[in-house]
Amino acid sequence: SYRRSVTTLDRLVASADARASIHDLRRNILDAETGQHGYLLTGRTEYLAPYDNSLGPISDLFRVLEMHYSGNPKAVQILDQMQERVRARLALIAETIRMKQSGKADLAAELVLTGFGKEQMDEIQQLGAALLKQGDISMAETRRGIEGTLQIGRIGVMQAVRTLWPFY
Repeated sequence: SYRRSVTTLDRLVASADARASIHDLRRNILDAETGQHGYLLTGRTEYLAPYDNSLGPISDLFRVLEMHYSGNPKAVQILDQMQERVRARLALIAETIRMKQSGKADLAAELVLTGFGKEQMDEIQQLGAALLKQGDISMAETRRGIEGTLQIGRIGVMQAVRTLWPFY
């Protein structure tokens, strides 16, 4: 019972870490957008820092999530879709930055104003929410496993008590 409980608790901790990674992923994508918008508005390269600083963590977070959800086919499917949308979003952000750098600020602004980036972010948010829901389902199953393990432990203790003290 003890080993099973420890293993189950480790899974709960891993699920909480995955949940935090999803939130960190969303935050890093928003940081990339913040850098893009700041640069497009000002033309000052220091505004690209949030964009530049977000790219590495985004890749790292996807690796963490891939490892965590590898045994959950539904979550893997959602994660694959999310990765595809994030790559597309980051490619669009990078394209607008390149346009601005090459003197095509008007085209970059037009591309931002199409609303396509917002649609991409909305899809990413929906997929993130779906991934969180998959995590919630997994955590609920894990909690039920802990309850079952604890019940088995209680029964074992009661049997031991009755064996040692038959009048109890």
